[in-house]
Parts: sequence; C-alpha cells; structure tokens
Amino acid sequence: MVMRLLVQALFVLAVDWQGMLMIMAVLSMIIGNIAAIAQSNIKRMLAYSTISHIGFLMLGLLSASLNGYASATFYMLSYVLMTLAGFGIILLLTRQGFEADRLEDLKGLNQRSPWFAFLMLIIMFSMAGIPPTLASTPSSPCCKPPCRQALWCWWCLRC
Repeated sequence: MVMRLLVQALFVLAVDWQGMLMIMAVLSMIIGNIAAIAQSNIKRMLAYSTISHIGFLMLGLLSASLNGYASATFYMLSYVLMTLAGFGIILLLTRQGFEADRLEDLKGLNQRSPWFAFLMLIIMFSMAGIPPTLASTPSSPCCKPPCRQALWCWWCLRC
C-alpha cells in the first residue's frame, strides 16, 4: 500500500518524500539492530531485527524507480520466507521438548540435532545478508538504486 501511494499518487513529489524516508530508513536500521543485539530471547531478537530490515526495504522505495520497487518487493518476500523459517525451526525444536527461547538454549544443538542446527545456521546467515544465501541477493539491489541516484554516497560503502 505504501508503494502504491508513493508510486502512483506522490511520484511527482518524490524529491520531497525521499528525505523523510531516508531519515526513517536510517533510524529504523540503527534502532532495530541495537535493540536486536541486546536481546537474549531468540524470538525477541528476530522481532527486533524486523525493524532494521524495514529500513533496508525503505532503501528500495527511496530510489523512486522500477528497479528499486522490484528489489524492495523481492527483499520483502525473501525476508518473510526466512523469518517464517526461523520461527518454524524454533517451533519444531520446542515441540520436540527442547527449550529454544533463549540463545543459551541453542548451545550444543549440533550434537543434539545436526539437521536443525544446519538449517538454523543457513537461516541466520540469510537474515544477516551473508552470501550466497537468499536474503543476501536482494540486499544489494535494494542498496544500489539509491546509490545510483546519489542519495547516499556513504551508504554505497556497505553495498
């Protein structure tokens, strides 16, 4: 709905809303990551990391181009898939009688259940944007459209 509003109704005012969206994206990434790092509960960590991932989604919207909108959509879909997989692994571990609420609960998971440990590793790598996982693919296109339009030259260093 936000993309529809920005693309169809406010496209002529893109210069005006890009500045506001840029500030929101930066604050979302900073606050979300700081809040996620401070968590010891896995579910809360995943929930707070969603706030920072919304900032990356906003980067695609900042470009006000088709490539940016497409990359933001792909990023959103891949992130939703990885988040559902992460919560699914936690749910499966809990159903097996294994507490999986805190980070300390995952110690020794490789010895108890190597398959779940490997899946959780891939999911966490993907959510962190480490290549060649799924979520690392769209984070680069989400960053590049704003860089091409000289919105964030310093942000290009991350990409």
